[in-house]
Amino acid sequence: AYDDVANWDDATYVVNGVDRLRSSDGASWFNIGNRAPNGAPTVVALAAGSATGTYYGGYSLVFGTFGEGPVSPFSVGVALANQRIRFSALSTGVTGVTRRRFYVSSHSAPGTVYRLASDAGAGTTFSTPAFTEDDLLDAAEVGLSPFPLCDRICFHAGRLFGSPVADRGKLVLSRAFKPDVYDALDDINDIRDDGGGRISAIVSLSNEILIVLTETACWALYGASPATWKLSRIFEVGMPRGAFRTAVTINGRVYWKSRRHVYSTNGYREGTQIISLPIERTLDTLSLTDASIATWHAIDYRPKNWLMIFVAVGADTAGALNTNDHSDLSSAPLPG
Repeated sequence: AYDDVANWDDATYVVNGVDRLRSSDGASWFNIGNRAPNGAPTVVALAAGSATGTYYGGYSLVFGTFGEGPVSPFSVGVALANQRIRFSALSTGVTGVTRRRFYVSSHSAPGTVYRLASDAGAGTTFSTPAFTEDDLLDAAEVGLSPFPLCDRICFHAGRLFGSPVADRGKLVLSRAFKPDVYDALDDINDIRDDGGGRISAIVSLSNEILIVLTETACWALYGASPATWKLSRIFEVGMPRGAFRTAVTINGRVYWKSRRHVYSTNGYREGTQIISLPIERTLDTLSLTDASIATWHAIDYRPKNWLMIFVAVGADTAGALNTNDHSDLSSAPLPG
């Protein structure tokens, strides 16, 4: 199957299904949010500060404009008496890390995490400016996990959705507008628990409808936020994984190929239908001599004439993909 890609906020996100999520702004590639710093920083007290009491320190890796990763484990406590904090043993991170962001938990609110106003660039140490508790910033997203390794991804309603390699029947999602962190409590397990089919495609049809195809069914997630979400199984035909199959969105509809036919949906049960019978009749008239032809791939769409063009992909007698033979191109008018 093809590596999956998703676009959001002037960047492209790519997965390889093996070890990482990557992003590009068109000029440089970055490894995104697949890891937090491995260990806790070392913190010691510095003179000439303003904070008093016991503080615990942690930090995160920031990937330029592409977001922030999860926070590291926190250090042991350090007692301050009108002092500052010096962080050391900091990780420089991986390719794409542009700076580190620092967090503390204070004696007056144990377990509550706050962000320091200052970030740091390269280097393995950082000394904070003078601060008091009143200078600390709220950090509501601290303590979340890195977005898990997925081989299917899609941006929808300001969130990154994915199908994890570790459990391809589960749907995971990032926090809003933070594609590199997520909370496992947000996982959607209904698809896996109802039939157990693996997710083969995730497609944003509109800000209010996310289409999820499994090997056995088509699902729709309605609503733009968790408070309004409703998940429904809208059709009993899905899309097999692999075999160069790709779900595509055209004029407010999602098209996909099952094991036998091409289907289309507008996101509702009554608007889901088979649309490939005219195409199949056209293909039946072609001389397809290669017995290993196994699939079609939608390659073009002409809205003025309501044509969708498919190519039959096969192998030559040596078993290599036949990329030069375009004799098997076909097109057919879409119904309606």
